[in-house]
Amino acid sequence: MPKTVRMIILGVTLALIAISASAPQEKPHMTADPEWLKSGNPCWPTERLKAQIKAMTGVAIGYLKCYPVRVNVTWDFDEVFHHHSGLGDDKFQVTLWESYGAYFQVTHDQQKKNLVQDYFIFGPAPCCPGKVEFLTPRLHASILGSAPKGFSGSTFKFFEADAGKIVPSSVNPGSFGLKWRQDGLDNLIEIGGPHFNIIGKLMEKPFSWAFSPTVMDVHNYHIRETGKSPSWDELRPFFEKQEIWQKEFPLESVMDLAILNESYALRGKVTAQVDFAEQQTEEWLISVTGKERDPLGALLEYKAPGKSIKSLPLNVEFDWLLEGKFMIKKRKGVRSFENGAINKFDQTPRLLFDAPDLFRCDFTTCGGNKPSLAGFGLFGQLQGQSVRVQWPTSAAEACALCIPKKSSGNKVAIRKKFGTSEFAKRISQEWIPLRDGAVKSGGVQDWMTYRITLTKLS
Repeated sequence: MPKTVRMIILGVTLALIAISASAPQEKPHMTADPEWLKSGNPCWPTERLKAQIKAMTGVAIGYLKCYPVRVNVTWDFDEVFHHHSGLGDDKFQVTLWESYGAYFQVTHDQQKKNLVQDYFIFGPAPCCPGKVEFLTPRLHASILGSAPKGFSGSTFKFFEADAGKIVPSSVNPGSFGLKWRQDGLDNLIEIGGPHFNIIGKLMEKPFSWAFSPTVMDVHNYHIRETGKSPSWDELRPFFEKQEIWQKEFPLESVMDLAILNESYALRGKVTAQVDFAEQQTEEWLISVTGKERDPLGALLEYKAPGKSIKSLPLNVEFDWLLEGKFMIKKRKGVRSFENGAINKFDQTPRLLFDAPDLFRCDFTTCGGNKPSLAGFGLFGQLQGQSVRVQWPTSAAEACALCIPKKSSGNKVAIRKKFGTSEFAKRISQEWIPLRDGAVKSGGVQDWMTYRITLTKLS
């Protein structure tokens, strides 16, 4: 091939690779090509680039390589914004683990194949099963906002929120970029911060997450270090041995707003990992249905004809519906339960009473609001070819108000409270065969029954 032609091909190739190398400045989940989403291949951008080069030059390039990798990022920080005039402090305490597939693109020297000119790692790759996975073992916010109309007392009120009311955004998760060039011109580590949403009625309009100009500002949840990315020689041992590269970054932002009698502080750390081991991922759905009665129940006393005191049984049966997803991963031949999340955690009470001619019984409020467990993490273990999923313990509660009818001889309404917290404990003890369509049924005496079903999604 003439030297001039080779130089033209080289120029076109380098230009396209340069364009590709700049891509990590954008978040792939925001800019991903629909074909990438359908491909199931984290390395689809690299494969497309190689196809473009071949289409333009007629030459297939072998020095541009791509490997799927796994990125894990742990955010662990505390954030405080002190309001003026003694209003109090906004607080946000977070431990968030994010995990997602990414692609690792390596450009080798065209002449000396064992030399590397540059590499970059970027995620999340939006193509693949599981996409972005979250766990939030620590998550709490205390937020000062204006009270809605009709609120008596102060104009301001603190809103408390825990996991279940605060959820990481699946639409706009964090991101990870690691770039290195042999000439040192474009070495960069950049970790984009997570976004959070408050759900439910905790923060109704006009409240929003951006309740102050500083506190919980997502722009503070960001790491950017230039000139500090590991060289190829530093990273290569982890890649060749399929091990985990890890680095920890301090996360700190402090502003003294003394002129406003305010202050802001964000302190913590971010730990980033790149797992180079080949992994196979399975996504599973676990569904649980069941019934549970309060094992104690209650008695309603009434005056029978002849003035004798008799009693009637009253109880509540809870219909349970639980659903969650979890991941099973195989890394270096070893399978492990990675993580999961609850989709549904519902309980519906039903009165068990058979004397409508004596009392009119119906449900009434027990006081207090139980937070939804949807969005909470699921944990579990593998043992051989079986899995055990551990659900968070949550008590089922219901209160009944029984209005006596004239025939009962009573004049005073009767209130009864029912509850039990055994259902989640019991199903969390069950080992279930890890196969698509597996079913495990069980129960306790005559007051609890359940049915657990596994479905393999991918």
